[in-house]
Amino acid sequence: MKVIRNSDNKLMNARYKSVMVPVNDSGEYIEMDVFQVKSLEKGSKWCDAHEPGYRQVKTKTIKCTWVNHSMQIKKTFKTEKRYQIESGRVLGAVAGYVFDENGDRFTLYREEVGFSAGGGAYLFEAKYS
Repeated sequence: MKVIRNSDNKLMNARYKSVMVPVNDSGEYIEMDVFQVKSLEKGSKWCDAHEPGYRQVKTKTIKCTWVNHSMQIKKTFKTEKRYQIESGRVLGAVAGYVFDENGDRFTLYREEVGFSAGGGAYLFEAKYS
């Protein structure tokens, strides 16, 4: 499942893992679920986390259709690749948020055809899936 860390709005993977925990000194064990998170970056490891510090989101994906390479910013999105979004408001200029490969959040703005992010550096297709 996908969760967002409340402290910095970073998209992460999450799971509940069953572990055996000793009850007392009696030698008995019970099975408990542990909440674990992992960042989206390659090579990251699962670590235990405190569940109230995260919120679960239902994400969809959107395809990046154009990148402005003339702008002097680091390019975090690639053309023809799909990225996860968190739906925002129904009305208004802000359509929601799009997450790059590292899980960092960018505001997704409505355009005449499709969506844009990063001050117009990136354009996205007009349809979620």
